[in-house]
Amino acid sequence: MTFSLILMALSATLSSAVPLSGNWSSISPSPDIHWHSCYNDTLQCTRLLLPLDWPAHENTTTSPPLPPPLSEQDATVAIAIIKLPAAVPRTHPTYAGPIFTNPGGPGGSGVDFLLRLGRYLQRVVDKPGTRRYDIVSFDPRGVGLSTPAVDCFADNPAARDALFLEGRGTWGLDRGDSAITYSKAVMQAYGQRCKNSKGARVLAYVGTPSVARDIVAMADKIDEERRRSIDADTYPADDNVEQRQLELKRSTATDPQDVVRVQYMGFSYGTILGNYLASMFPGRLGRMLLDGVCDIHDYVSGPGWLNHLYDTDELFDTFLHGCHLAGPSLCALTISSDSSSLDLRERLLDFLTSLDTQPQPVLSSDSTIVILSGNDVRTLIGYSLYSPLTYFQSFSKTLSAAMTGNLTVLADALLRGGYVPNHSSQATCSTPGPLQDTPTGIEGLHAVLCSDAIDVTSMDTAWWSDYIRKQLSFSSIFGAYWASLRFACAGWRFRANWSFKGPFTTPTPDSHRLAGRPEAPILFLTSRLDPVTPLSNARLMAANHHDAAVVIQESLGHTALISAPSRCTAKIVADYFHLGTVPDSEMSCQEDCGPWDVDCHLFNHEPSQDMTAANFLDATALRVFRQDQQQLRLPKHPLGV
Repeated sequence: MTFSLILMALSATLSSAVPLSGNWSSISPSPDIHWHSCYNDTLQCTRLLLPLDWPAHENTTTSPPLPPPLSEQDATVAIAIIKLPAAVPRTHPTYAGPIFTNPGGPGGSGVDFLLRLGRYLQRVVDKPGTRRYDIVSFDPRGVGLSTPAVDCFADNPAARDALFLEGRGTWGLDRGDSAITYSKAVMQAYGQRCKNSKGARVLAYVGTPSVARDIVAMADKIDEERRRSIDADTYPADDNVEQRQLELKRSTATDPQDVVRVQYMGFSYGTILGNYLASMFPGRLGRMLLDGVCDIHDYVSGPGWLNHLYDTDELFDTFLHGCHLAGPSLCALTISSDSSSLDLRERLLDFLTSLDTQPQPVLSSDSTIVILSGNDVRTLIGYSLYSPLTYFQSFSKTLSAAMTGNLTVLADALLRGGYVPNHSSQATCSTPGPLQDTPTGIEGLHAVLCSDAIDVTSMDTAWWSDYIRKQLSFSSIFGAYWASLRFACAGWRFRANWSFKGPFTTPTPDSHRLAGRPEAPILFLTSRLDPVTPLSNARLMAANHHDAAVVIQESLGHTALISAPSRCTAKIVADYFHLGTVPDSEMSCQEDCGPWDVDCHLFNHEPSQDMTAANFLDATALRVFRQDQQQLRLPKHPLGV
């Protein structure tokens, strides 16, 4: 459910905000960690070689059986890893190690995520004078800057857009059996295209169990590099450092209580990845925070993505109610004659119904043709609910303009968000951003989602019709679009080489690092009203893990930490990473400000001109936030699905 807030549009936005250079092509992948300065020398980057096929590498039992062995050149993946270093040296007594982050998806770029939110998260967890952390993120195998990439259209990117356009004419999966039948044919063609692509052999090796194992390996390798670096600084160059490191590695490997413990923050789908990590490797768990919680049982063995829209329409109604209370100065949708938010709701639903009945031909600002349907506008509304701080005020202006005749603003929003392919000269000839030389499709999402979950390729029209009906019963606003995410698996032809179906639980934590046990309980966070990961999921998942706790932030939007600032939530999180303790019972925290307050955002001060790592990221994040507001960037899959 990667929220990264705006990850799909982040690369282009970042490149216009500040000059960035990751210089990833200059970093040679290695089986060991070698950090390189990157992004204005404010961050550190590396590319780590890991086994493509973990079960074969470690001789573990898997189901289904392993595919034929790959050639030598295909035996590894190179994982792109990025680090925001701690504010103190690694030898300092307050240095507390790395915290791994995942923004969701599946298929969300951790590199993009750290560039946008790394400094904010570091401020949340740090306790100056007591604990200082590295913030680490990565592009999961097959995604973004990690190689080989999951890309079914590498030889012809325009074919991806052509396939996408094939499906737009149905106006949505809720338009009846004919729309389902036609759309299934589109998905079957998509699956065939991926099967025939040059990168097809990678598609079975990007499932969540493999990514969870990657995290354990990354933690070990980062710790090895830290020890190696400290050793080199401590002992003379002519000492036998290699022999000492070998002895250290051997002693660590034989002492299960001294293994490297993973500290992790996962958002949206990142909570699924975290659940896999905790359940498969409980003895490697140090601290784990899961925010914006997905139902792992529905994801793995249920219909899939079905238990996610319980609170969506209530959040939509809360948006309308808040709009009415805020008044025309902050919310352009409301008018002086409205007696309540019900008047506003009626106008908006009438507008949607008119587009359902008669889609409109619209030219965008750059003259791109867009056929605007009610399904398009509902999808934009649904994604605006992800980040009320960013979108409630600005999107109300867009909706108001559209409802009074200016449909161009909605066409522009669809193009900016990637809902309609944009082949204008401005879009295709602009200077590429630092991350735009990587695949931009969503095959990475499907490669993980479809192969982790049950196989739905044999499901008939009646099954899909019932599935879509259930999604619509949960949310009339977002149900049809949400159903399309799982529907993409209707023609997917790949199963993960490594399957883990649970149990998704952890043993009783032990702060003394008893072998096989987590060091601390898991902390689950949620906003009060989340459009795609409801509060009920957090409670359900916490019940499966010994001593876990749920903290509810009284805010609106996807995830707690990213939906609104809250000193209360931040203190609980910082204390948790420091002490490993969670509240004794479910508790709630108030937000510091909300979507109808003036200039409310996560970045709590104007950064100085001193381009330290912290200030560089603050400047970048704040500029991107304001550009998103002003330009109404509503990309697909912000912070995950």
